[in-house]
Amino acid sequence: MKSYRIRGIVLRSRVMREADRLLMLFTYERGKIKAVAYGAAKPQSKKRGAVQPFTVASLLLDAGQEMDVVRQAEEVAVFPGLHADLALLSYAASACELVELLCPEGQPNHGVYDLLLLYLRLLPAKERRPLVLAFTAKLLALTGFRPLLDACAHCGKLLSAGPFSLKLGEIGRA
Repeated sequence: MKSYRIRGIVLRSRVMREADRLLMLFTYERGKIKAVAYGAAKPQSKKRGAVQPFTVASLLLDAGQEMDVVRQAEEVAVFPGLHADLALLSYAASACELVELLCPEGQPNHGVYDLLLLYLRLLPAKERRPLVLAFTAKLLALTGFRPLLDACAHCGKLLSAGPFSLKLGEIGRA
């Protein structure tokens, strides 16, 4: 197996079998990747803290056919305020879920990585609603899903301010 070292944000961590964890990571170099951390759920595991959601971890991975295997994991950055407040936890979880849904596996997106890292850092300290809205809008733009709000989605004609039609997904044709 080919080994490589990488730094990533843990988007999701689920129990797999009794003592193992199935991870979804978002990395700067490789984008979204799946990995399994054998033994990480054991109380004495050195990997345990580094494979928790919303943690930035430095990982040594062995490349596998279906998913990579975590050999070593060390915490680089943790955001303890996120786990202390249920509202913050839900905001962080929804942001990670959006990244997981909008980003394809194995395709790096440096802007999304930087945006998610900044969001997790600012979330405990800033006013939440504007931060969440700004994160979502920027994420949609970075992943190519920005809604078309300045032109008709049907014909492409540029529009001035007008009614927005949710049915048609456009402005000016309500």
